[in-house]
Amino acid sequence: MIISSGVKLARCLSALNAEDWQWIGNQSKSKILWLQLGWWQNKYYLNNPPNHGFEIQVPTKGSPEVPYKREIFYPSPQSRFSLGSDLPVAYFSNDFVVNCCETIAEFSLNEALSSEELSPFLEGEVDPTPGWFGYPLKYHLVDDSLILDLSQRSASLLMRIQEKFGQDGVEILWRVCQSRLEEEKRSTQLVAIEAQRMGYDGIVYASVRTPIDVWMPDRNLVVFSPEKVRRGRPPKNRFPRAGGGHSVWRAGREL
Repeated sequence: MIISSGVKLARCLSALNAEDWQWIGNQSKSKILWLQLGWWQNKYYLNNPPNHGFEIQVPTKGSPEVPYKREIFYPSPQSRFSLGSDLPVAYFSNDFVVNCCETIAEFSLNEALSSEELSPFLEGEVDPTPGWFGYPLKYHLVDDSLILDLSQRSASLLMRIQEKFGQDGVEILWRVCQSRLEEEKRSTQLVAIEAQRMGYDGIVYASVRTPIDVWMPDRNLVVFSPEKVRRGRPPKNRFPRAGGGHSVWRAGREL
C-alpha cells in the first residue's frame, strides 16, 4: 500500500511531544530576525487611473473595496500553510520582488522562471498584469510574535523530526513544503494547524516561485493572528539587548 505524503507528515507531527515543542519554541524565540523585517502584501485591482488607493476600487476577486483599507485575513482552503476552510490567515513576503513572483500568475505558474524573464518587468519594460493595478502594503510583526521557522533544512522542527525519524522524515517535510502539487500544498496545512495549536502566530517558509537561476531573499510568511501584525515598517532599534521583550514559552503556552 502506498502511503501519501500527508499521512507520513501527520505521523511525524504526532510523534512530537511537549518536550519537543518546548525545545522548538525556545529555538524559535531566539530567532528575532522575523520581527526585524518588513513584510509585503499586495493585491490587484482593475486599472482605474489615477488609481487612488483610498477610493473604492474593483479587485480581481471579491467585492469592491478601498485598497489601502482592505482586509488581509481570510480563509484560504487551498493554500500552503493555511488553517483550512474556516480560519483566516494572511500571507506576506519579505521582499517586494518575491511578492510579485507569488502574486502575478505569469511568474507564479512558471516553474522554470528565470532572471532573464523577470528582468523586463523589474526594469519597467513589460506589464505582466495589463488592465490591473497593484496596491502593495508593508507590515511588521509585533514584539511578542512566535514564528515557526521552516525556511531552511536546519530549522528546529526539522531537526527534531530528524532525531525521531532520521533523514527520511526531514525529506518528507521539506519536499511537501517545497512542492507545487495541490495535494501536497494542502498537506502543509497539517503543520500550520499543529503550530497554531502549540501557540505559534505564524510560519516563515521559503518561496517556490522565485527565479531558478538567481538567489534572492525568498522568505514568505503566513500569519494566523491579526493582532500580531501592524502596518508600516518595523520600529528601528526594536531589540537593543538580546533576548529583550520575549515571554517565557513552554509546551505551546505563554506563561
